[in-house]
Amino acid sequence: MRNFIMTAFYSIVLSTSSSALTISAGYRTSTINFRTTDDKPSKYPNHLVHIPSVNITVEPEVLSSALMKAYEKLQDAIIKDKVIEYLSVSSSRSNAVGLNITDEDISAAACAAYSSSSSSLVGKPSASKIELWFKQCLEDNLTLAFANALNLSDNPEPAQLSKVSAIVAEHRHLLTKLAGPTYRISDERTINRLIKAVNLATSETAHSRDHKQWATDKLSKMLKPVTTETLAFDLPDIG
Repeated sequence: MRNFIMTAFYSIVLSTSSSALTISAGYRTSTINFRTTDDKPSKYPNHLVHIPSVNITVEPEVLSSALMKAYEKLQDAIIKDKVIEYLSVSSSRSNAVGLNITDEDISAAACAAYSSSSSSLVGKPSASKIELWFKQCLEDNLTLAFANALNLSDNPEPAQLSKVSAIVAEHRHLLTKLAGPTYRISDERTINRLIKAVNLATSETAHSRDHKQWATDKLSKMLKPVTTETLAFDLPDIG
């Protein structure tokens, strides 16, 4: 006779849905919000999910509250990453309603593993990881920013597209080289332009935020130059 282990699951709902208003005792609300502004509305609506509350008891008592908040923050980050991963699978998905979060997804072991994988990036990312981050989180936004800065039409000339592609490729090249422990840039204008470019990267997941912060921090520390390296293009201002 087989033994089956029943795993509880918790369904993602829209923040505006009627089910979002009802929460059972012993549960808390984990919100999944997408950044939006008047000029750049989010592609996706905000979501939430009701999950069991955590209860950590240690001495001194003040430490219990701090540990509970840290634990809940990790759970929230895991849930948001799962929602974003679900949405990114297909461009036809407009929301994550129907996605389920399990106890295993947000367990203590899962939170510990997630924290370790997130923090392991900072201080020692590889060139391949930076390049992947650039492609997934920055390339499209940077391309659009330079296309707008150069006033490209809806039907740009091939030469104009090539110029934008070359500018973006050079940014990728220089940012990838940041993985080198001794690599430095001497030109302050180039450093500031790269920081401005990095700020265009999306920050929807813990890993993307870590990459963005790491790149910004490393560039900011280069204001005392060692090795000469400049962007080859006379670039327009991207804001």
